[in-house]
Amino acid sequence: MTFSIGLNGSQQITSAEIQSLAVEDAFLLVNHQRLENTGKILKSQIAEAQEKNSQISDINDLMSLARNVLAGFGSDDKSDAAIPLGDDLTKFQQACQSAGFDTKGIGNKAQLTATLENFKSKVDSLTNSQQISMLRLQSTVNVYSETLTALTNFMSTTHDRKSEILRNI
Repeated sequence: MTFSIGLNGSQQITSAEIQSLAVEDAFLLVNHQRLENTGKILKSQIAEAQEKNSQISDINDLMSLARNVLAGFGSDDKSDAAIPLGDDLTKFQQACQSAGFDTKGIGNKAQLTATLENFKSKVDSLTNSQQISMLRLQSTVNVYSETLTALTNFMSTTHDRKSEILRNI
């Protein structure tokens, strides 16, 4: 079996070298590396979750602006009524352009309503994806916690055994 474990990203230890270590040292080494790897995975999963949260927030802002534009329509306006010009429309168009959404095809109430529904479905999709990501994140946190607990318990037991040996001397 050939595998290696990196120590602090610089030194590699092969399986043959691990087999030559005392069981306690090999346990500490392997679990320390597992802790480091899990920590790296946690950082990337947290960054992914933050990115999705940011996307959801941006789209929610666009939805709020779209609702403001829709509020400019009268209750008796038909779905093919042209979008009223004004500050709300300008803000909505600028926000959409900076977020990478095309607003050229949005010219009436029905098209704006459809765009708002499209934003809602994007938020729903991102929210579902975020929930799955959070489950993976929780699983990774559990692995990290279990590894840390195992290392802590092992080190405590080793310390207690060594202290007992010293007391007996």
